[in-house]
Amino acid sequence: MTINIAKCLSLDKYDVRFYIVSKEKGEIKSFIPQGYVVKHLKIFNIYDFVTLKLIRIIRKEKADVAFSSMHYLNVRLISACMFCHTHVIVRSNTGLYRNDKITVFLIKLLYKFADIVIAQQDEMRSEIIKVAKVSPNRIVTMSNILDTVTIQAKAMEPSPYDNSEDIRFIIVGRADDPVKGHDVAIQAFSIVKKTISKTQLYVVGKFDKNIDFCQKLIKLVEDLGVQQSVHFIGYDSNPYKWIKNANCYVLSSRQEGMPNVLLEALWLHVPCVATNCVPVIERIVNDGENGYVVPSEDYKALARGMIDAIQLKSVHNSFKTSTPQDFSNLFNKICEQ
Repeated sequence: MTINIAKCLSLDKYDVRFYIVSKEKGEIKSFIPQGYVVKHLKIFNIYDFVTLKLIRIIRKEKADVAFSSMHYLNVRLISACMFCHTHVIVRSNTGLYRNDKITVFLIKLLYKFADIVIAQQDEMRSEIIKVAKVSPNRIVTMSNILDTVTIQAKAMEPSPYDNSEDIRFIIVGRADDPVKGHDVAIQAFSIVKKTISKTQLYVVGKFDKNIDFCQKLIKLVEDLGVQQSVHFIGYDSNPYKWIKNANCYVLSSRQEGMPNVLLEALWLHVPCVATNCVPVIERIVNDGENGYVVPSEDYKALARGMIDAIQLKSVHNSFKTSTPQDFSNLFNKICEQ
């Protein structure tokens, strides 16, 4: 989402520079369009003198405004910007208490000093105001924007599925994270498979057989006898061709911030079934119109939702997302202060 927000800023006015803060550059670099300066701030962990390194970067770049979008990095960027007298905008990527105790403490201590804190939804905004004591004037609710140009272009690539007439359920999200609830989805799919034999479940996202939770998923698939119908695709830089050509998108998460992939699936007119892991889900998915909302952890309800969702036709996304202009206006306002 940081990349999408950066693309909202006119290059005629802004000199946008990306810093990848991590041990390795990783896959994120491939998502940054050509023409932007991309640098790597190598760290081994978040305690690796990150604030001091950020101070050096801000001074070197003579930055007017700095932005980050991960809680653990936000607090360190705010500290660095305070030291450098630089404007700072941070975006809240999850609920506060999904972070470790040190990060929560730093959020309470430092978020009030940011020029602007962006919350993805109203509930998240209220939590930050209450817990971090941020002035309501310094926090705005701005939902994730959809890069529809990129989504459309990638969705037009050839279907990755074979030519079978089986019904295809799709999940996008790293399979090594229990929070994503892939185990719940697999249990639900095993029920669906007994009702509709010609069905397949595809999981697109990081999958490492050496990770404990991935091993548990493999065993679960074997125990349920659906190993011929559950496909762990692994990471793919283009998940949209998988979503576009599926019959139903499944979000089985136990927790979410703003489920962007759900908005993307609906924009591609794919019916969805989603757990009510965060209140905004019920504002995105309208039961019986573009999908179904079911209780978290309830794989039987998820199975019923999956069966019902594939019957829906002409679905669409009715949830109003923020626009590129909204983010452009926000940055313009801060830079003009």
